[in-house]
This record gives sequence, structure tokens and C-alpha cells, in this order.
Amino acid sequence: MKKIIVILLTGLILSGFSTPLKAPVLGDVTELSGYRLRNNNISLNDFNLWVVTNEEVFLRDFEPLHDSVMHPAFEEQMVLAAKVETANYVYRVKFKRTVINNGILHVYLNVRKHGSTDDTVIPLTMVTVPKDKSIRKVQFYHDNVLVKTIPIVSVY
Repeated sequence: MKKIIVILLTGLILSGFSTPLKAPVLGDVTELSGYRLRNNNISLNDFNLWVVTNEEVFLRDFEPLHDSVMHPAFEEQMVLAAKVETANYVYRVKFKRTVINNGILHVYLNVRKHGSTDDTVIPLTMVTVPKDKSIRKVQFYHDNVLVKTIPIVSVY
């Protein structure tokens, strides 16, 4: 009887060290280039992050630089956009990965200094991701630190 209890306790302790299941990764993330902000009213003290789920809001906030840019298919996709700028410097944002977990889309970003605001075109980074009706909010992380949460309020 003691052997059975020892074996069960050992198994229970070892099961606590098992690796966690990985959350599903959102596939088909596509970079979207060739757009700029229609108005440049952005925060110079914070991350400027957008989650766009419909074409009307997209056309209101962003404009193409030329006619041949790829246009998102809002029936199947939503757009994530980021811009980081301070009074003296601009930064390049790179979307590293996206993960869905419990109705939350976790978006991991990498931000690096790009140059001064005087001599640099300020980059706007955009990607399209597939729409998923289970996603209720998007959380953006910079180097694994949560920087902003944006709820998805429109039903698509």
C-alpha cells in the first residue's frame, strides 16, 4: 500500500512539471504597406495602436500612398496598425507574432529607434489578420510587457 501511495504522489508531483499546452497561433498574418495616416493627431507619449474591423473606419483613418497598394478584405480580415513617435525620435515597429487565447488576440511587437523626426519619414506598420468571431479584445505587448488593450466593439 505504501508503494502505491509513493508512486501516485511521485506521478502527481511530476505532472506539475509538464509543459503547458500552446495557445493557437493566428495564421495568415500579412504585412500591409503603402499607407499613411490621414491626420497626424497621434500621441507622442504612448504607443499609437489601431484595430480596424471595417472599411469605413479604415478609409477614414488611413490613405494609400499610391493606387497600386493592396487593400484589405474586411469580410475576412481585420487590420492591426502601429506607430511610435516621440518629440525627437521615430521608431520602427515590427509585429513578431500573434496568439489567440480565451477570446483575446495577443499581439507581440518589437520597437526599435529609427531616427530623428527631422530627417526621417515616420513609419506606419500595418498587418492584416483573419477575422475570428471569438476574439473580443486585442492586447498589444512590447517585449512581453502589456502596453495596451483594445476591445473589439463591432460585430462582424
